[in-house]
Amino acid sequence: MSTVLVAPLGDHPVVATAAMDALRRDGVVIDRVDLLCPDDSRIQLGEEWVELELGCRVQRHDLPFADANSETAAMQYLQKLAEVLLACEAQHDVVHLLLAGGRKNMSAMTAVLAQLFLCVDGLYHLLDVHEADPTRRNLFTVEELNAMANGERTKRMHPPAESVRFFGVPFPRVGRVPQIQRFLLDPDCSAMPPLPLSVEVEEFYGGVFHQRSLEEVFEVRLSQTALDQFDQMWRSDRNRAETFRKCFGQMRQPGRLKSDNGMHGTFGANGVTFHFYKRRRTPERPFYYTLPNPIHTYPKKEVHQVVVCGLSVERENQYEPSADDHLRKADREPHCPLSGLPSAPSDKPVILLAPLGETPMVATQAYALLRQFAEVSRVVLLYPSEHTAIANAASDLKSDFNREKVECDLRPIAGLSDVDSTQACQTYLEAVTATLSHVQRQDSEREIQLLLSGGRKSMAALNLFAAQRAGLPRVWHTLVRDPVTENRVAEELSRAASPSERRDVLFLRRHALDSFDLFPVPVFPMEGH
Repeated sequence: MSTVLVAPLGDHPVVATAAMDALRRDGVVIDRVDLLCPDDSRIQLGEEWVELELGCRVQRHDLPFADANSETAAMQYLQKLAEVLLACEAQHDVVHLLLAGGRKNMSAMTAVLAQLFLCVDGLYHLLDVHEADPTRRNLFTVEELNAMANGERTKRMHPPAESVRFFGVPFPRVGRVPQIQRFLLDPDCSAMPPLPLSVEVEEFYGGVFHQRSLEEVFEVRLSQTALDQFDQMWRSDRNRAETFRKCFGQMRQPGRLKSDNGMHGTFGANGVTFHFYKRRRTPERPFYYTLPNPIHTYPKKEVHQVVVCGLSVERENQYEPSADDHLRKADREPHCPLSGLPSAPSDKPVILLAPLGETPMVATQAYALLRQFAEVSRVVLLYPSEHTAIANAASDLKSDFNREKVECDLRPIAGLSDVDSTQACQTYLEAVTATLSHVQRQDSEREIQLLLSGGRKSMAALNLFAAQRAGLPRVWHTLVRDPVTENRVAEELSRAASPSERRDVLFLRRHALDSFDLFPVPVFPMEGH
């Protein structure tokens, strides 16, 4: 049994050493530090400096990506974090889990798993008191540290106590954690989970827990033909539609798709290889092919996307519709992502609740991406009222949305300037929860979608927990896949010569939408919801 600090690493390695120093000042004796390190030579250099400075056993866990700038990388990060936490739990370790430190998209996802492990004793964030002052700031980048002499670097790796804020982020614990873990670790478990879990939750967290190898997660899209079949099924046979949705979730996993059940039957047409996917103990059979190469050639040849062309049901060893029927009639063009499938009793218009931080474009980015498969008719912007820059940005965004003919409301959180302490976290959590409740009561004809990203890393965690309190099935995470595009967007915003040019940038009209990503993160239910 050990006391362990688990931390993702990013461009600012000082975060890890400063967190260790803060825990020691609080009387916590750390026996080991587990660092989750991206495949980036700069960050790995920072990891070496952290290891030299910590004065305890350090275990580095390599991640298979340089940045968590895609849904695949986010899932891989969660898989590795789950692997680390499962090992800690097996050894009866006490874990202190750090939100800060990693690339921003990694940190935003860290809280997703905190509530599923009894070994996690605390969830923490760390901020630089002087982050806005270039002459006094403390959290230096790897490049800045590398330019320093060894003695100066060592000093900078341990900023003074009064220069940082280290605080706990309150988090709820999911009920019956051991039983939940056992269920998620066995993908073919026939027992019912101890809590009623949606298909989204079971597939997402099942993929995190039982897919031990850090392999690519495929994107699954339905053709228009398959989407029409699913829509009709959703209206007439909800249980069967949900079983197909579970199949689609499993088809994201290369190991499953390349198994005998994953390639059930082989059918060729016009140079394309098709298969049925067979999920154990169920008669539902999606008919699919993969891009850019057939699944049987993977991993020697690249496969990134699974295209479901039709839906069949097996009855007495006969498939209805048959493979021949699909080959004759089915549309083959990839069309609808899994996040675009109906998942509510009715197709309501959407209210996007977007918490704001110092990168307000996240709200317009999420809106532009979400409206590809939902009618987003209202946006609610939530932000700390006492932070002048964010409040001004919120006012500007309201004008931008109104000019786009989108209803937009401002919800300033009174008395809050930053989410920079445990008390501020509690204030923020109560405000998001109250806003969700108010909007739900005020506008029951529209469905609320909450944005996970947008502000402080601690805010991302609290958004997830507020969604859980409100009984929302999912939150949304958005990111820029391409760092070149990210930099170009920032430059274009700064150079925009008119309000219309600014809106063209904000609402992604100047860049291909596939440079950005928006994906759902299912929310684990609280008992009673």
